[in-house]
Amino acid sequence: MPMLLEVNASPSMRLDYEQQVSAGVVELVKSPVDEEIKKALVLDTLLLVAPRIRTPSSRAASTAPSTATASSVRQLPSRF
Repeated sequence: MPMLLEVNASPSMRLDYEQQVSAGVVELVKSPVDEEIKKALVLDTLLLVAPRIRTPSSRAASTAPSTATASSVRQLPSRF
């Protein structure tokens, strides 16, 4: 199975970014793209670290490897 490894010198798990609204005034704006990508990244990472722990939707699926989606993050066991 091919895997992609990204090395980032300054990774950020923030889901928002700074947007300048006027000179010297900045507000934080939530990024839907960051939220979708980063939640899936965290879920995939947890499944790599603890592969026997699966989301409820993947337990109901066949024995095929589960595919992580951003909506699956909400289904993680409460201990995460």
